[in-house]
Amino acid sequence: MCIIVAKYFPGIGWAGAKNRDRKYTPELDFIESKKNGIDRMMMHDLVTGYKEGINNRGISILNTSLDVLDDEPDVTAGKTKSSPDGKLIASALLQDTVENAVRMLIKYKLVGCTIVFDQNKLYLIEASDSDGTQPYKYIVKKIPITETVTRTNHGIWLPEAGFKRNSKNKQEVLDRISSESRFLQAELVV
Repeated sequence: MCIIVAKYFPGIGWAGAKNRDRKYTPELDFIESKKNGIDRMMMHDLVTGYKEGINNRGISILNTSLDVLDDEPDVTAGKTKSSPDGKLIASALLQDTVENAVRMLIKYKLVGCTIVFDQNKLYLIEASDSDGTQPYKYIVKKIPITETVTRTNHGIWLPEAGFKRNSKNKQEVLDRISSESRFLQAELVV
């Protein structure tokens, strides 16, 4: 389970943070890469291959899963080179504008709650395909600098996405309560 937050600070711009909390012990490193004249610095989970980060144009991408149950890998399978979501985020970080990165993430159907931002602007994407059983749905909004963004692992704009309170699975109900609690705590702090 994860929490992402972003806030605009006058004189500084948008700043984002993430807590990445998994059921396995991640092995993290950081990758620096240069491609097509764009430098990227990405957090890389060696267990899942997941990546996210920032580029030299100041574009940052952070994501929380709305399909957490499918997102936890069989960690006994060993290390992977790149998760599909991590690969897509890494590719989107090769874009030269926030808007182009947002368009790419939507075009290739990244699911979850994703913030794409630079110093001056931030877009929030909430997207789901209900674990691949429903058509891809998304809502994207440019967030004004007067608002703070918080997302965890349940849908806000797409309430059917992520952990559900009305699930027959007791663990999912508990996970939804946890997701809501983490959301509220982050909202109070930020």
